[in-house]
Amino acid sequence: LGGVVAYEMAYRLQLLGHECKPILLIDSPTPYSGEKPDENDLHLWFSEDYGDSLDTLDEKAKKSLYRLFCNNLEALRSYSPPKTSMPLIQWKAEIQDLDHLKLHPDRNAPDWGWHRFTSGFIELNSLNATHISV
Repeated sequence: LGGVVAYEMAYRLQLLGHECKPILLIDSPTPYSGEKPDENDLHLWFSEDYGDSLDTLDEKAKKSLYRLFCNNLEALRSYSPPKTSMPLIQWKAEIQDLDHLKLHPDRNAPDWGWHRFTSGFIELNSLNATHISV
């Protein structure tokens, strides 16, 4: 979500006449509107993303965080990045271990599909890490 927010913020700043430096995307896939996940998938993905840290939360906090997680996924599904010429720097985790990222149509693209949204230069880097450990 962070990379998508950074991209949109830079886009809006550019519209206001500000010069934007390259946007740093850390293992940030493009949003896509694929098939809506069911409740089982959402719970699995939530558990994958938050792991053992969920054990430190009470039920009320877990439910609140789960709602936020679901709302963020829905926002990503409905967002279509504008086409720009902004340069990007993408650091991509080499170890793709999250189920929901394995479903991404651009999971094998080194830039996570950002080439479809910018005509600017994309610097590609990889990290021997997982999405969570990055």
